[in-house]
Amino acid sequence: MCSTKVSMLLLFTLSIILISHAPFASSDKVSIENVCNEADNVGFTDGTTIDDCLKFLNSDYKYRYASYHDISKFILQHAIGEGLKYQNIFNELAKNHTDSKAIKDCSNVHYASTISFFRSSLTHLDSDSEGAHHDALLARDGIEQCNALVYDEKKLDASANAIISNMNKLMAFFSDISTAAIYLYSNQL
Repeated sequence: MCSTKVSMLLLFTLSIILISHAPFASSDKVSIENVCNEADNVGFTDGTTIDDCLKFLNSDYKYRYASYHDISKFILQHAIGEGLKYQNIFNELAKNHTDSKAIKDCSNVHYASTISFFRSSLTHLDSDSEGAHHDALLARDGIEQCNALVYDEKKLDASANAIISNMNKLMAFFSDISTAAIYLYSNQL
């Protein structure tokens, strides 16, 4: 009899704990969809679609069950990491394209600026969401400058152009979705 009461009490306690920690799938999915819809409302660039956004945000569990604040934070952290990785790729490309000022400037000036703005956005996220939003928007400027330099220089082979185009497209995508997530977060405050 006593063991039955203890078992029932343990089962009840465990049920309460599990219920309190269970994600609410419908609201979480809406959050991701809202981020992608907001980014689309502002206008994705370079052919990115809502489906691309949803695939990216659904690709990692942490996005699916996060608040707008945390989604913003995760995207900004990801963008910084990818930006640093792409800067290294630019440095490798520079070794094979020593006469390309565009590649050097993309790495040393424009990607450095983009990464700096993403970092600034992340720093401001908790204290100044409007500033964080502005910085995430400004992160795009370095990417656009890099695109313009590469286009104007016309010295690169098709392979290097494709690599740079893809990196710039992804960094612009991170700017698009981070600004959307920050906007939605700031509207909750």
